[in-house]
Amino acid sequence: FANIVSWYIIIPVLIMSYLISYVRGRGEDLFGVSMSGVGIIERTERIILIGAGLMCLLFIPGENVFTTTIFLILLMLSTLTVLQRFAFLWNIKTNR
Repeated sequence: FANIVSWYIIIPVLIMSYLISYVRGRGEDLFGVSMSGVGIIERTERIILIGAGLMCLLFIPGENVFTTTIFLILLMLSTLTVLQRFAFLWNIKTNR
């Protein structure tokens, strides 16, 4: 992705993707609750967005504005999902 989308976008997307899975795993392990469906974007949606971004490169060669926009959307939705999962776990912790 180095020549397609800036590293300033890719690195945070990767970090947020790991955090989404990490928060889910820790939440299910520590609190024993199912976190399936918590958050706006899960693994399937992330894969679809990445695929859509890469498909834009096939159909519109040389123009990576659409791909960059899709990765920015992915970054925003991933950040929102991490925050939603933290809030969900915080709510469970404070209500126990």
